[in-house]
Amino acid sequence: MGLCFDLGIPMQVANVREDERHNAAFDEATGFDTRTMLCVPIKNPEFGAVGVIQLLNAPPGGFSQAHVDAVEMVAQALAGPLST
Repeated sequence: MGLCFDLGIPMQVANVREDERHNAAFDEATGFDTRTMLCVPIKNPEFGAVGVIQLLNAPPGGFSQAHVDAVEMVAQALAGPLST
């Protein structure tokens, strides 16, 4: 999600069908059913955001803070190698 990259903060969408930023054409073209989304920026202190990790379709109950924390740890581990 571009907004996650631009703002440099994690973002969750509980129902993408109700979110005006979601482009349903991708689902229609692929047959995939996107329902929920979690985006976490990959940030380098020197360069800012260098990418985004995006998870789709949370387990029942939605994405928890534990999911966000785990993806943030992965993003932090990727920041260095992706910035070189």
